[in-house]
Amino acid sequence: MTVFLLPNITNCGNRVQQLAAQIADIQLNTSTLSDDIQAQCARAKPFLHRIAQDAGYSTLDEYVNAAMAELSKAEKGRLLNVRKGFEAYRWYGGVFDPVVEIFTTTLLYVGYGIRTRRGSVNLTSKLQIPTSDALSLTSNGWQHVAEEFQPQTSIESNTIRNLVVGVAVGAILVCTAEAFYNGARRRRQLQHEIRELCCRRFRVKKIAQKAFAVYSLFGHARAILSDYDDYAEDVKNGEVTEQYVQRKMEAKHRKAVDELKMMEDTDKLSDQKIWNDLSAIDRNAGAWTDDDPTLHQIQDWLQEHGDDPRN
Repeated sequence: MTVFLLPNITNCGNRVQQLAAQIADIQLNTSTLSDDIQAQCARAKPFLHRIAQDAGYSTLDEYVNAAMAELSKAEKGRLLNVRKGFEAYRWYGGVFDPVVEIFTTTLLYVGYGIRTRRGSVNLTSKLQIPTSDALSLTSNGWQHVAEEFQPQTSIESNTIRNLVVGVAVGAILVCTAEAFYNGARRRRQLQHEIRELCCRRFRVKKIAQKAFAVYSLFGHARAILSDYDDYAEDVKNGEVTEQYVQRKMEAKHRKAVDELKMMEDTDKLSDQKIWNDLSAIDRNAGAWTDDDPTLHQIQDWLQEHGDDPRN
């Protein structure tokens, strides 16, 4: 009954789970960047941080921490409970609806039986059939029949039949209204979760894109560190001056900074690019997106909530 009245409630629940899983995947992929640098060459990280800051970015560690704050363990647990509650609601409806149908069908059958009984009594009385024959005619489901027709029997049977049918119809209306109300309330909750998670997925994707942009300059940071190591002994021996080494390192630093700034100028990190990437992911996954917000709505949400979930 609930699924019939609100056919999209299943799609809403699936979409909530899908969005939460995508956010978790983005968080995981972003966290591996810092781990990778730590494993390859931790000493190059300060040089990478300086490149990012001079280009107007945050450091890689700050982006990683921001991404991990987008969906905390507690929130993942809450979303998991939303999903479990949705499944429990479907289970409740799946068990409850057949019970209602059986109950109402039984009441209607009983009402029909009373009507049939009344007809049998009227027939035996009008035709003046002996009581023994009347018993045989009305023996299907009934053990006794009055020996002679009494008008009040028909009235009482009619009253009971109407009462039974009224109870059955009332039960159907009440159960339908309850299923619709609970289903509509659950759907509104899921729709709110979808809109919220779409915006948060966009934000964490934007953070991740910037983190990957900074990470792409890791090779430049290592080259700067290599110059520092290569000339350290020469400076110590007086073969080259420290100013010479600084100028050489600074030239590579400026090249890396300009390259990082260029990524922003070429719209590689623009909202439209991120929107297109996420839309492509949804299309490839065959995602149900009827309740997803538009890019403009997401931008309004970011304007209100900020680009950093920690703020």
